[in-house]
Amino acid sequence: MQTTQWHAGPGVIRRLLDEPWQFQFGQAVYLLDRWLGRSIPFRLDRRVRFCNRVSLSFPQSEVDSITIDAGVPIGTNAELGRARQQGAIVRINVTPAVVSLLGSTGQMPFAFTRRVLATQENGRLESVRAFFDMLSQRSVDLFYQAWAQARVHYTMDAQGSDAFLPILLAIASMPPARQSKPNVPDEVAAYYAAVSRSHCVPATALQGLLVDYFGLPFEVQPFHTEWYRLQPNELTVLGRGNCTLGSITLGARQRVRGRRARVRIGPLRRADFDYFLPHAPGAQALAAFLGLFKLDSMRFDVQLVLRKPDITRLQLGCGHQLGRGYCLGRPETAGEFSYFYELAP
Repeated sequence: MQTTQWHAGPGVIRRLLDEPWQFQFGQAVYLLDRWLGRSIPFRLDRRVRFCNRVSLSFPQSEVDSITIDAGVPIGTNAELGRARQQGAIVRINVTPAVVSLLGSTGQMPFAFTRRVLATQENGRLESVRAFFDMLSQRSVDLFYQAWAQARVHYTMDAQGSDAFLPILLAIASMPPARQSKPNVPDEVAAYYAAVSRSHCVPATALQGLLVDYFGLPFEVQPFHTEWYRLQPNELTVLGRGNCTLGSITLGARQRVRGRRARVRIGPLRRADFDYFLPHAPGAQALAAFLGLFKLDSMRFDVQLVLRKPDITRLQLGCGHQLGRGYCLGRPETAGEFSYFYELAP
């Protein structure tokens, strides 16, 4: 049975235009400012204009309406993005309800709003409203700048980049534009900065972070046993050392549990399974992500589990690799296939 076709949801800016009441005033202006690609810090784009709300009714949110004046159609997400790339956005009209001169939430008496509404009969409403918009444009602009400067996560640097990102990277003890971990973007390292710098990262927390980042089923099994080869000074030699009763170890190896953990991924589809094979991009991304945490002394055994329907018969000349999800027998009689390898972050 054919599945229903998936429809892409509206973008953030499209949703902002269709449902402005779902956003706060500062959040809406910030999204528009970043969407227009501002390059000057603490200065709003000239195409963003603030209009007075000419109504005495109670506002439903901090933003009453947002409209865009463009020389091309902007009905869809693709048309909206194309208009921005072509520079066809002439003006963005934002009508805030939280700060204004007119309206029920305005700073001026209601009599001025009534007189402005009375000019609608002779067709002078837009001209009178434009005069008040000219007076309030600067004050609303300064209000937004003060709002943004008081919130560090909304600030930008002189190049128009996010100024909060270097702060989060400093918390994570990582410089911006790192070259040592190219598989993990700076935004990802900043997002997990708080938990990555913790002195102790529980297995359940690490498992949740892996699921959140990769979007696949992960299971972290701590205290996985391994053979540890004793150093010469740790060996038990009669008459020389390490012969105290209760601390004698026979042999050159002993099993320990605190140095290794197992990361189980799956069941996976064939594409995801191949993505996490050794030396594949997924394995490199996994090693880089685990390197964000204080796990330098830990080693990981990665277990890739291929789901049963994706196990196929080995065929010569097709690029199949024996032992990596391909079998010589009958695939329908095989169970889930697991592939193990060691990973050092």
